[in-house]
Amino acid sequence: MDWPNLRTRGYLSPGEIARLRPSPLEAGLRGAVAVIECVEDIPCNPCEEACPNGAIVVGDDITRVPRFYEERCTGCGLCIPACPGLAIFVIDQSEGEDAIIKMPYEFLPVPREGQQVQALDRQGRAVCRGTVTKVVDASGYNKTIVLHLAVPRQHVMDVRGIKMTNEGTPAGDPTICRCMEVTRGEILRAIREGGARSIPAIKRRTTAGMGVCQGKTCSGLITGILCQEIGVDPECTGQDTARPPVRPLALDALGGDME
Repeated sequence: MDWPNLRTRGYLSPGEIARLRPSPLEAGLRGAVAVIECVEDIPCNPCEEACPNGAIVVGDDITRVPRFYEERCTGCGLCIPACPGLAIFVIDQSEGEDAIIKMPYEFLPVPREGQQVQALDRQGRAVCRGTVTKVVDASGYNKTIVLHLAVPRQHVMDVRGIKMTNEGTPAGDPTICRCMEVTRGEILRAIREGGARSIPAIKRRTTAGMGVCQGKTCSGLITGILCQEIGVDPECTGQDTARPPVRPLALDALGGDME
């Protein structure tokens, strides 16, 4: 019988998390330190090459799970965008009331500094509120953004993702896509700052239209905003493509019970 694990469920099981010990939790009290949540014995070693201090070692056999030498880690975070599996984080509990989690982020739109977000655990479940304190979008990061997220200290080893919310948006900024909670202001930023000139481009930048209704309620509104902003007729904005299934399905429904 196969027990639930990363390969069968898509997220680390409690047993896999336990094997990541020794935990860097205490080290995080002294300063920033990496947390490597890699359990995959696959050919991969960019983290080793990215670390300037030799804190991450894979060795000649690059199918080995990386070994982490906590005492060598300075918390620089260069390993975060280097990991193609998005499995490396940096935690820091040395200053302030909240802990800081530095995490990879590859979605659009990119949250703003100071924005309130929903902090999620490894399964995507809501844990607490968090505040984005810094957004690092460096040219050498290969389009992987590193977010600095402030969360209550007791959640520093639980939070591993975020969900954008409408908190902190200007008063009166209406929600256009209710499924994905995308506001008119976010769509305007995708057009004005992100350079979107078609409905599919707005969809890629904001996720508007990717929800359960597949744009049935918001596509007309988005088209109107785009036409008004760039001064074109609706037929010039490009056609959006609905991609079924229109209702969310659990992976078990597609692959059977894998437990």
